[in-house]
Amino acid sequence: MRPPRSFLPFLSFLSVFLLLVCAPSANSAVSNTTIDDTSSAFVFTGEWTAVSDSQPCEFCSSQPDPSQTFGGTWHDGNCRTGATDTTTGSFTFTGSAVFIYGIDQAQSQPNIVFTLGGTQTTHHYTGTERFAYNALFFSATGLEAGQTHTVNWIFNVDSDTDVVVQSALFDYAIVTSGTDDVPTSVTTPSTNPNPTLATNQKEPTTISTSTAPLRSRIFYSHNRTCVRPVVHLS
Repeated sequence: MRPPRSFLPFLSFLSVFLLLVCAPSANSAVSNTTIDDTSSAFVFTGEWTAVSDSQPCEFCSSQPDPSQTFGGTWHDGNCRTGATDTTTGSFTFTGSAVFIYGIDQAQSQPNIVFTLGGTQTTHHYTGTERFAYNALFFSATGLEAGQTHTVNWIFNVDSDTDVVVQSALFDYAIVTSGTDDVPTSVTTPSTNPNPTLATNQKEPTTISTSTAPLRSRIFYSHNRTCVRPVVHLS
């Protein structure tokens, strides 16, 4: 039995209305963008060396495999016991989440103190691998998606090792754009004994909507330092 003709226009209107209401919004789409260390979004200050296949660093104590790095490039930063100069850096981005990756090194890496807004957290590698690639140095989620944010970091000598010149290798960052399903953790398989600080994946894979703030974890080296007694990070 056919519906009355007067009812057909209403059905057409209802179909169009439902399509408009149920269609996903382009503005709410979430995407991850990988940004290499060679980007101007990164700023490196102090004892840093930009390393690549075309510009190798023969005098650098750290010699990772370029094929295991993103784009075959990385920045090698040094921190010397007792030095008065600082080794710092920053990464500026616009997005709702950020993940900064590098190459962890056993017994030769300084503590890296990160600051974003009013929160500090320190990356301290406790593994045993000579080079642990795609290591998660820092992450922050639940940020204002439309605002520009800057992550700052500074090196602090690791007092658990007798290595005088310690180095940290920065590789790339991943920025999440959009506000739906913001990643809040990285739980991919890892060869690092501490999976919260490193991952073998280049992109976040665990998705949730939590906006809980970062917890502050700060490690201080005693009797040895490569930073001035008072350091202010914006």
